[in-house]
Amino acid sequence: MFNDFLSQVVCGRAEYCGVPKEGYSLVSPKDESENVKEKEDIGRPDDVSSDIWNAEVAASKAMNILSDQFNNQYFLEKGTVYAAAIAMPQVARSAGWSLRYTELAIRSFFFLTVNVFVQCFLLYMLSSEERVWQKYAGQMHLCDFAYGLGSCPGGTNCRGPGGTDFSPARLYDFPIWQTRTYVRDALALLFPERAAEIYDQVDPGEYGLESYHLRLLCCYLFILGLWKDFKQTMNMLNLILLVPAEDGLWASYEPPFQSPKEMATEPRQSELEFIKFKIAGMPFRWKFINVC
Repeated sequence: MFNDFLSQVVCGRAEYCGVPKEGYSLVSPKDESENVKEKEDIGRPDDVSSDIWNAEVAASKAMNILSDQFNNQYFLEKGTVYAAAIAMPQVARSAGWSLRYTELAIRSFFFLTVNVFVQCFLLYMLSSEERVWQKYAGQMHLCDFAYGLGSCPGGTNCRGPGGTDFSPARLYDFPIWQTRTYVRDALALLFPERAAEIYDQVDPGEYGLESYHLRLLCCYLFILGLWKDFKQTMNMLNLILLVPAEDGLWASYEPPFQSPKEMATEPRQSELEFIKFKIAGMPFRWKFINVC
């Protein structure tokens, strides 16, 4: 009897003795932490410590989660005419082609057209310089002139556009080489009786590549500067191709549900905070227009 009484005092109530109360566990916190640690160490090689294993698992899981989030997100780059030309027609369509949004959509296409025209004009002028102006100036393509300068004379690529062999002391860029050649030819025209002596004594040098490795570095820096534009282009292309081909709504109005008491006590919010612009489905005809 005395032992039964003691058990009731210790347990609080007799029916709870030896039986876990709902929401509680008979396992001590220490045992639970050991069980969690054992689960975390599943698959750990014997020669790898638990801390290193946990760090590698955390890094792997973080990379997988962040990669999945990035691959499943579609966004438009801010501040570009290309993004505006994609988004504004869809917002105008979601708004029922209201006058103001239709005007903004037309204006975005106008700016896109001006941008494409300006870029094409600049490319045309660069092409004209390469194909017309430089030819009239007598400038040939650089190609690999003086690429093997270290093995000159007698090596490969040692003959310059002036018809003589390269040497480090006689290598110039085109404007200097052109000026030196002009001076030599002008002297030969002024003193034709001494032309042979002038051509023998006046050396204009040769035009060639000053550093092949510097050329590779410049090409790398040029591509590096264009990489951001390339990624933006690929992102827009993925967005156009992967969003559902349906009449999705790119704008929504989501006011919070509040009781009259909450509306009276809480500070008044601007309705602009309840307007959401988001990327949604795009009809197939608009996908075709944007890709073209």
